[in-house]
Amino acid sequence: MKMKHVELFTQHRFKANIGQLLKHRGVITLISTALPYQ
Repeated sequence: MKMKHVELFTQHRFKANIGQLLKHRGVITLISTALPYQ
């Protein structure tokens, strides 16, 4: 029971980290594409 909880928690953390990474990459992409047009 406890292992399942830890597994779910780890999975949630992993998904959150991926979401942050994708958001961060999206920001970098926006900046890199916007810079040449300034």
